[in-house]
Amino acid sequence: MACNSSSGIKDLPILISKDSYSNCLYDNGTIGSSSITIDLNSALDANTTYKVKVLKESLDGSRKLKDTDDGSGTQLSSDYEFSFTTGS
Repeated sequence: MACNSSSGIKDLPILISKDSYSNCLYDNGTIGSSSITIDLNSALDANTTYKVKVLKESLDGSRKLKDTDDGSGTQLSSDYEFSFTTGS
């Protein structure tokens, strides 16, 4: 996964990409106790499918994603991935 070589991406637990993680979009979002807010630094391309992968642990190992925002919950047992497609 080439996203792990991107500057500023390695310590993030969320990857967003339109090319199977060869390149990732930088996310300024937040992780709450029951939701993740994605706040991208760039506009999304029209009519494009994006993949989002929520990692149980950041690529550099510095952050483990818990099910509560204060870190006291149970760590995710595996990565979670979903996709969405933008309109025109």
